[in-house]
Amino acid sequence: MPDTEMTSVDETDEAILVQREDSGAGGGERQIHIHPLVIVNITDHRTRQKCNSQLSQTEAQQVIGALFGIQKGLDVAVYDSFEMKYDVVSGEMQIDKEFLTSRIQQFGAQALPSDLAVHRVVMEFNESPLFMILDPESKGPSTKKKLPISLFESELHMLNGVPKMIFVKAPFKIETSETEGIAIDHISKITPIGDASKSSLHPYLGNVRDAVKMLDRQIDVLLCFLQAIKSGEAPMDHNLLRHISSICNQLPAMQSEHFDAAFTLEFNDALLVSYLATLTKGTTNVNTVVDRFAATQERHHHQRGTLL
Repeated sequence: MPDTEMTSVDETDEAILVQREDSGAGGGERQIHIHPLVIVNITDHRTRQKCNSQLSQTEAQQVIGALFGIQKGLDVAVYDSFEMKYDVVSGEMQIDKEFLTSRIQQFGAQALPSDLAVHRVVMEFNESPLFMILDPESKGPSTKKKLPISLFESELHMLNGVPKMIFVKAPFKIETSETEGIAIDHISKITPIGDASKSSLHPYLGNVRDAVKMLDRQIDVLLCFLQAIKSGEAPMDHNLLRHISSICNQLPAMQSEHFDAAFTLEFNDALLVSYLATLTKGTTNVNTVVDRFAATQERHHHQRGTLL
């Protein structure tokens, strides 16, 4: 069962990753699906490690963990992850194999990847583990379109006549079920205990604000692209222009006379319905008062007749 790990890589490994990615060799056979709980666990682990280092005023340590999931043929589904214990000895990471073995016994035969040094240790538990990198500090332009995570498979290649293990980028998809999506959405909206100053509307408005900001940035990208085409700095791409035109056509024509007339008519209809509902409610209240008054007067006359 494939298993992976979240770590940073040194300059040599990173160069190998970039070289292999640019060359486009290898990988691409297995269909890998990563569930959102994995990403939530990794980012939570990283955040806790960073906060602890700030409180203790020490350098944040590298966070390492393992993914576990199910493999059926070439289809791999990564459902969850857990943290791994390790010690740094002479600059090298030593994984706590007893802890790892106990977790494997709990979850089954899962794959546990890491960087090249740790990756070889993990191969004692799985012959074809995966290597996953999540960069929480990534601020590149690509992060606007996709998550800052990468997944790699290990392959043995002959480099200068010497067999060497390298990482080859593997495609993957983020996949979630309906129940899992509800759980993740609930977890992401949990507020600190005792924080009564913020209402439930506050996170909703924050999400709306972030969505509007992202929309504004994407519109700026489209605007810069159109200006570059107009000035001749970018080549004409009719396919992209058709897509941009279809996006613009989805927006309401706010300054159109037809739109103003239709909006005013709809607004007046809504007001009329509201006024009619108010009049109906008022009439009902008046009718109730009249009925009660009539009943009171009838009882009063009946009591007067009895006394006489």
